[in-house]
Amino acid sequence: MMNHKGIVSLTYDGGQLCHLETVAPQLNEVGFKATFYPDPVSMLSDLKAWRLQSIEGHEIGNGSLLSAALPDGSLPAFTPQMLLEDAEECETLLREVFPDQGPASLALPWGADRCADGQSYHWLLAQRFPVIRSGNHGVNRLGQAMSASLLSVPVVGMSGSEMIDLVRLALHGDSWLILCFSGVGVGDVSIDAKAHAQMLSFLEASRSMVDVLPVQKAAIAGRGQKLGSLNLY
Repeated sequence: MMNHKGIVSLTYDGGQLCHLETVAPQLNEVGFKATFYPDPVSMLSDLKAWRLQSIEGHEIGNGSLLSAALPDGSLPAFTPQMLLEDAEECETLLREVFPDQGPASLALPWGADRCADGQSYHWLLAQRFPVIRSGNHGVNRLGQAMSASLLSVPVVGMSGSEMIDLVRLALHGDSWLILCFSGVGVGDVSIDAKAHAQMLSFLEASRSMVDVLPVQKAAIAGRGQKLGSLNLY
């Protein structure tokens, strides 16, 4: 049976303090569940707080590769095998510290999926991880699962109205929009906390047309449907 609602997944990279102090309270106020991709060091430094977010129903995803990437998304100091091993170690850690969560999605750095000697590492990770938020720009179309290469849209320096315009892309019933946030309210690569709240309010008012789901749950919800992609450029 076709799902006539669109899907929006809200993702937050890096395990920043603002994700715990600003983002989580805003999400919980409207009852939305998101995906957080903390790197292992950030997660373990405040494990009690991250466990609370998992208990609240948020997905704590695998963000092991994000902090080491260069601004263009590349990881030239690593081979594909090294990156696979890092991601697998983080997956094991997630299963140990969040035993009730189940499988979690993996986030790749935004940009080029290149590592040592210009090699692509995405192909190797895709053989091991069934749900991957890639660093490629676009909006997913619900359908035949290609969940190991999900398109996403970075949200940097946008106003509330600009984010709402993005969200409107998912209101047509056949789109899955994954938004990628860094800092909210603080940081060089950030958006205003009030703009973030404005976007959440719009999503709350649009519940009849869109489901807000963590990435892993959205991938399961779209299973058996046709999933293609709509490039934004």
